[in-house]
Amino acid sequence: MINWNSDWYIYLTAVEILMSIFILIGNGLVITAYISDRKLRTVTNFFLVNLVIADFTVGIALPISCGIFYIPHKISQYLCILQFSVIGK
Repeated sequence: MINWNSDWYIYLTAVEILMSIFILIGNGLVITAYISDRKLRTVTNFFLVNLVIADFTVGIALPISCGIFYIPHKISQYLCILQFSVIGK
């Protein structure tokens, strides 16, 4: 159970939200550069962009996993299912 009087959960939530924002912005820039510049479309960069897309989905799933701990039990079950559907296996 969560101790709502603890400041640790506030700091953890703030760090996870900041990480998610940085992950989404950084990986979005890489995806945009790959799409917009034809010189970057090499086989090596194709594999790197696949890794970037995987990391981008983790950035989407981070706030969902943070919300699982703070939302009541019935809704957190649906968030857990949503998280695993975003990440995959």
